[in-house]
Amino acid sequence: MKRLLAVLAIPVAIMVAGLGLAGTASADTGPIQPWGTVLTGSGGGQIELTGLRSGPNLTVFELTFTPGDQALSGSNIFTPTLTYGPTGTVAAVDYSDVSTGILFSGTVPPHGHATLDFAYKVPLAALNPATLTVDVGFQDFTWTGNLADQWSAPAPRSPFGS
Repeated sequence: MKRLLAVLAIPVAIMVAGLGLAGTASADTGPIQPWGTVLTGSGGGQIELTGLRSGPNLTVFELTFTPGDQALSGSNIFTPTLTYGPTGTVAAVDYSDVSTGILFSGTVPPHGHATLDFAYKVPLAALNPATLTVDVGFQDFTWTGNLADQWSAPAPRSPFGS
């Protein structure tokens, strides 16, 4: 499994037809789901919130990307947008929390995994409500809800996919 800290998106859009992470609600946007839901595209690819760390004025999301039958290029994974609070304030990305690199530039093989961290300048306690939208190519995947009170780590992933 690859693990990188990604906090900067590549400003290039590449067609991802058949990628396996396509949203299931429409051609442009996937369904909005509560926190903890594994988001699955029509081709079997998944995005999962697999971890969360916080500190004073900092929240780091750990997202695991698992493509379906086709590889996923790092150039198709953009920095997620985090909004929070009653007015939907956009959280600033924390570019200083870079420990292993700025970009994910590799390729995730079919049915493989890549876990990326995205850091934001907002305390966990402020994430009620919160919405995290992950853009993969031309598709959006969205979680929303009260993250401040509802976060609990998902069960560990089996290393053999069972």
